[in-house]
Amino acid sequence: MKTFWVEYVYLTNEELEQLTLKIITKGGSTDDPLQTGIVLEGIQVMAGLAGVANSCVFLLGLIHAINLSYPKELRYSFEFFQKILLELDSGKLFNSIFQG
Repeated sequence: MKTFWVEYVYLTNEELEQLTLKIITKGGSTDDPLQTGIVLEGIQVMAGLAGVANSCVFLLGLIHAINLSYPKELRYSFEFFQKILLELDSGKLFNSIFQG
């Protein structure tokens, strides 16, 4: 299963450049990091965010603001997050979300 977050305490610049779309965490525990940030196309565009939940909201905002497509391997995760949890555009649910 692909994830869209990674702990970045030990990431080098080369590793950071390989990330397409990630929420990165630093310090604390996996469940409660001290800081989070967002990487788009290998560039850390936001840092010092408080918590993964805030980072998810900012990430969705960035994706829509700069008109990016969801990564193919995470498309349904993002659509679930957007349409079910945030109730945005929920009238246009994909059948694959409900198929088990």
